[in-house]
Amino acid sequence: MSNIHSLVLHVEQLIKQNQLLQQENQTLRNQTAEQEETLATLTEQNQDQAGFSAEDEATMTQLLSLLDAELSGSNKEQSHD
Repeated sequence: MSNIHSLVLHVEQLIKQNQLLQQENQTLRNQTAEQEETLATLTEQNQDQAGFSAEDEATMTQLLSLLDAELSGSNKEQSHD
């Protein structure tokens, strides 16, 4: 086998390897895009849940303040009786 023929076979092999690597690279890019989309969705859901938690906490604080005020008013009325 001549050197030229060996080089041609080697180049053909490299071209096939390159094509396989490009396909694998595209697959990985697609997977990365899907994972980034999933991450964005999860991040958005997490922020929504955190927002609800903050709202819930504010509501609970308000309710506790009203309850304290109501109990304080009841205690004052009872002490006057």
